Amino acid sequence: MNFLPRPIRTIVVAIAAAAIVLNFLCASFVIRLCLRACGWRRERIDLWSAHFLAAHSRAFCRLFRIQVRVKGNLAPLREVGSRFVVANHFGYVDVWVLSSLFPTLYVTSVEVEQTPLLGPVCTVAGCVFVERRRPTGVGEELGALQRALGSLTNLVIFPEGTSSDGSGVLPFKRSLFEAAIRANAPVQPICLRYTRINGQPVNRTTRDSVFYYGDMTFGAHFGRLLRVESIEVEVELLELIPPGHSAGRKELSETVRQRIVTAYGASPFPQVE
Repeated sequence: MNFLPRPIRTIVVAIAAAAIVLNFLCASFVIRLCLRACGWRRERIDLWSAHFLAAHSRAFCRLFRIQVRVKGNLAPLREVGSRFVVANHFGYVDVWVLSSLFPTLYVTSVEVEQTPLLGPVCTVAGCVFVERRRPTGVGEELGALQRALGSLTNLVIFPEGTSSDGSGVLPFKRSLFEAAIRANAPVQPICLRYTRINGQPVNRTTRDSVFYYGDMTFGAHFGRLLRVESIEVEVELLELIPPGHSAGRKELSETVRQRIVTAYGASPFPQVE
């Protein structure tokens, strides 16, 4: 669509994005109902949802011209089986990037569940919603994560608890790592690093077109994203942590975070304001 004037291209991308979302919502809702009626167990339905989300995420990556460069071996993540995947987080574009590479479910907050458009999409995608501000519900949420890890697909968490502005990796919330320990699941740390936007290095000036953080509203941010012409991102698969490697969730979370921090680097942006 390079031949189109920018305003027209933005409109075309917006219409195409709406069509992808509408197809995903309607098809997911109807097919999930049919699969339940056919007696499919929750685990099989979740596995199907992860693959369906992967197909639509690849469509989004093509539409927004997101070029993903992978460092590491993706093959194990594409096999049937569960891995507890941990990544740093910049916003909803991360979901398109990761799901375009391998089928997975996601853990996200109840705040996202209550967000217009994002909430329904996450619900039909099989996301596990957690309330990070209510410590008394941790036991119930860990049980939900353990069940998700038994669905024969991967489970991604963003343990920073929110998305960041890209200036570094935020501290991790430790409680959800307990699910990996209880489920005896291997832990796959992943470092996400956006490198170029519109052919230019990502910096403090350009990042707000892609990174969704702080008090940004979804509508305003998506409007900026529609005007982006290209995005380049690196996905680095770090050393796998096998089951039983860590003594507890504190040690496990610290090990994973240190690996991601080291891979991400301390000063990812040029000093451009």
